[in-house]
Amino acid sequence: MLQLQAAGDPAPIFLIISMIIIGVTLLACLFFSCFVRVVPHKHTMIIERLGKFRCQCKPGIYVIVPFVDRIRKIDWCYSEAFRSYGGSIESRQMHKNTEIVDIREKVLDFGQQPVITKDLASVNIDAVLYYRITDPRLAVLRITNLPYQLELLTQATLRDIMADLTLDDSLCSRDLINQRLMEHLQNDCLRFGVTITRIELQNLLMNDIMTDAMTKQLTAERKRRSIVLMADGKRQSSVLSSVSDATVGIINAEAQKQILVMNSSTDAKIKNMLAQADADSLGSVKEALSGCGSKLRAVDYMLKMRYLGEMISQAKFQEIQILEEEAMDIFKK
Repeated sequence: MLQLQAAGDPAPIFLIISMIIIGVTLLACLFFSCFVRVVPHKHTMIIERLGKFRCQCKPGIYVIVPFVDRIRKIDWCYSEAFRSYGGSIESRQMHKNTEIVDIREKVLDFGQQPVITKDLASVNIDAVLYYRITDPRLAVLRITNLPYQLELLTQATLRDIMADLTLDDSLCSRDLINQRLMEHLQNDCLRFGVTITRIELQNLLMNDIMTDAMTKQLTAERKRRSIVLMADGKRQSSVLSSVSDATVGIINAEAQKQILVMNSSTDAKIKNMLAQADADSLGSVKEALSGCGSKLRAVDYMLKMRYLGEMISQAKFQEIQILEEEAMDIFKK
């Protein structure tokens, strides 16, 4: 009767089979979750065997030997900047506990850092660090907290660089500061298996007192530049006016010289022409006197004619008549 009942009631058999399947599935899931790992692309894992470094896993599926192999866990703490509800930028502590190392390029923004310049000015600098893990074994085994160490190293290096610069130099030399940071951090981070790809200074902020002082200094500098420019303009105007006056004087002197030369040449020509006319007149008078049989010289004749002309010009006669015969008698005497 019992065998017939057991054969006739299949429910206990199905229950046992279901429990076995569930148990096997749970064991398989437990085994898979504990001893099988999937490494995604651009990630890696560090596996230790009996406490020693064994291998660095590439992307793919890996089976961990139970009780022999162990995945090195990563416990990293670092600061992260964020914008609060009031609009100000603040920093907060972040905690990361994982087994997989991300080898992609990452950014580390650790908020504003107070620094003191060479001229004892206190400013806040907001820097951003771009880095990439090139050797995960060194990044995990040689150093305990990689992001925090990078943050401290960047802050210390930034303070050392800013201590050698004045406030004015730091405001206009961001490229120089970035270059110096790259040179100092690159060599220090190679021993951690990290490559620094880029460093940027986002903001350089000052307090209200420093901002007011900088504003007054800028205003005074602009006033000084305007005064200098106005004085320089007046000086150049005076120089140009002097040069212009000198040029005009030279041109006028040259023109007067040319006028004097031309007047002298004209006077000489006129005198030559008058002398030639007098000579021709003397020749004509001489021929006329010789033709009439007069012994009077042509020069004396011309002098007497000029004398008569002067007398006529000075005397006020209504009418002057000189008979030709009487005139000839006078000239013959």
